[in-house]
Amino acid sequence: MIDGKTVEDCIAGGLTADCFHNSVTRAIFVKQVELYLSGRPTSPESLAAEAGSAIKDFGGYANLARISDKLPSTATAKLHIRTVRDMKAARLMIASAFELAEKASQYRSGDGPLLEDALGEAEASLYAIRSQRTVRQKLKPITEFIPPMDNDDATLIGDRFLCRGHGSLLVGGSGIGKSTLAYQASVAWGLGRHFLGIQPARKLVSLHIQAEDEEGDVGEVWRSIVEGQKLSEEDVKVVRKNVIIRTEKVARGTRFLQELKMLCNYVKPDLVWLNPLHAYMDGDIKDAQAVGGFCREGLAGINNQDRWAYIIVHHTPKPATGKDKGTREWNEIMYEAAGSADLVNWARAVVVLKATTTEGSFDLHLAKRGKRAGVVKEITDAAGNPDWEVTTRIPIRHSRGKINILGRAKPLPLLYWEPRIEELPATTVKEEPKRRREKLSCSDGEMASYFPEDTQDFGQTFEEFFSAASAMCGMPKAESSRRRSDWIEDGRMEVMDTGRLRLTGTGMQIREHWLLHRK
Repeated sequence: MIDGKTVEDCIAGGLTADCFHNSVTRAIFVKQVELYLSGRPTSPESLAAEAGSAIKDFGGYANLARISDKLPSTATAKLHIRTVRDMKAARLMIASAFELAEKASQYRSGDGPLLEDALGEAEASLYAIRSQRTVRQKLKPITEFIPPMDNDDATLIGDRFLCRGHGSLLVGGSGIGKSTLAYQASVAWGLGRHFLGIQPARKLVSLHIQAEDEEGDVGEVWRSIVEGQKLSEEDVKVVRKNVIIRTEKVARGTRFLQELKMLCNYVKPDLVWLNPLHAYMDGDIKDAQAVGGFCREGLAGINNQDRWAYIIVHHTPKPATGKDKGTREWNEIMYEAAGSADLVNWARAVVVLKATTTEGSFDLHLAKRGKRAGVVKEITDAAGNPDWEVTTRIPIRHSRGKINILGRAKPLPLLYWEPRIEELPATTVKEEPKRRREKLSCSDGEMASYFPEDTQDFGQTFEEFFSAASAMCGMPKAESSRRRSDWIEDGRMEVMDTGRLRLTGTGMQIREHWLLHRK
């Protein structure tokens, strides 16, 4: 009655008309569900207006007024939903107990129902009551399933790319930076920002359980993320609350699951990262029964209220050789994970990190449900105009930057993933006349001036830069592409997390010098 959307929570929580013992309350609930599903208000006034002469079914106007005066906060709705559901189970237990007592009293040795049959009925009766509480959505008409609304709390990443209660895989070869990718993503999502175009629904709390990285390893990655994402002091305060790491190198199987449940109850995460799977699963990764026991019974079992989602970091098998070596089709990349195929079947989403033929360059494949991640790339339509399309492949690379850290004499390589601008096809370069590759259309200073100072915060797309360069000095697109790559390599231009371009401090100095001395 306060908030009609709570009716959706009631339905999702397994409430049905028979959960209400009182016939008047039952009638009110049935009418509210009917109003909500038809898109009409569920307030007391609406109920009264809809009832008309049948208002007596709701206990009259006075009863609706009394209920309205006693309504609790919507924040406690889930508690009351559980209470109503549990009271139904208690009533069923009482009724079942009386029935079982009657059958037991009829038992006589050699006469009446067999004891084994009576015990079987007792077990089945209690199991049915328990199932209605713990697996409440198993028996549910398709007509009661409701599409999610905007800002649905169950959605964590993308357009239901990953939701609470589900799991996903991050798969890649050993030693290529999966841990760095995981930490970098959780920091961005902890701030409510996109990571390589993958947008979270809100600021997300991540709990990392890891077994492979020493404290110094994580420290280097964290310092690199601060530099790479240009985190402010306020950002760091938010990350401190939203990204938590637990190093666990001993517990496996059942013992690990017990420990994980306690940690999740304490941290209350949105995302639980396990890195790597091999460290915590007890059993053969190739055995479907072992995989199901850990993922479906274990991980899903301690998250039976759908409070968080899992992201499991996992390895690929050792490289294939000989006749077994080949390239998977786009729809097969999700099976890059080592072990049983049931692992991929369990995962709601699969992300695969694959190396290209160039050292340090990779493609991040959104291999399962990838389009729901909502990542787009810039393209050019048939008319030559810039446009956008959804993509499931994100070109990335290891950063080539370095940072200075207090207490270390040598600069530290930036342990950071950044977007990779893909090179033009070789045919495009060959078609460009040789004289154009040797003779530049404009000076470096003039090229830098095509980045107005007011674009530094958000950068420019390559198409925006090329349009300005082409209009001012007739710079061909191939030359624009080559000089962009050179400037990025030389540290005069950088690629932002959004994939847009902006000048570095060096590039801005070139720009200011040219503007100051131009004639």
